[in-house]
Amino acid sequence: MKIYDKEIYMKTEKIKATLMVILCFVFGFVVGCIAINHNLKNENTKLKDKIGELERTIDRRQAIIDEQYVELDSLRETVYMYELNGR
Repeated sequence: MKIYDKEIYMKTEKIKATLMVILCFVFGFVVGCIAINHNLKNENTKLKDKIGELERTIDRRQAIIDEQYVELDSLRETVYMYELNGR
């Protein structure tokens, strides 16, 4: 009877140890996933801010290009008018 109890006790201890290892692994995995998710959110926020800044820069430069195009078109018409008048 004592041998039987020892075997059951040993098997129970092995099962407890195995469950403890599995629980530690799962806990570490979950904590790691949460930490990575938090880091990715921070990185995404920084990248979105950078994209917004670059889009504003593009818009400003496009406005300058549009203004210069109008000036260039006006100069072309002026040259054309001078050529028509013989100057």
